[in-house]
Amino acid sequence: GMLEIPNFFTPDGDNMNEVWFPRNREFFPNLEVKIYDRYGRVVAVLDQVSAWDGKYDGMELPTGDYWYVVNANDLEKQQYVGHFTLYR
Repeated sequence: GMLEIPNFFTPDGDNMNEVWFPRNREFFPNLEVKIYDRYGRVVAVLDQVSAWDGKYDGMELPTGDYWYVVNANDLEKQQYVGHFTLYR
C-alpha cells in the first residue's frame, strides 16, 4: 500500500475533515509524522494511529500551510516531505 497524504483539512466543527493524518498508514506500523508550522516549530508528532486536530498546546492554530515529514521506518526507509493547508 502507498501512503496517501491529504493536502488539506478543515477543523471547523462540521465533522468533515476535522483531523489530518496520512491514509493507508496501517501498512506502516512504525510510522512517525512530524508537523511543522511556517516558522519551523514542531506543532505535532503523530504515530500510526493518532491524528492532528489543528491545535498546539491546546490552542487552535491559524489557517495556513503546514509542513510534514513522514518517516515510514520500513525496510526501504521511505520518507515523504511536503505541505498541506489548514482551513478554518
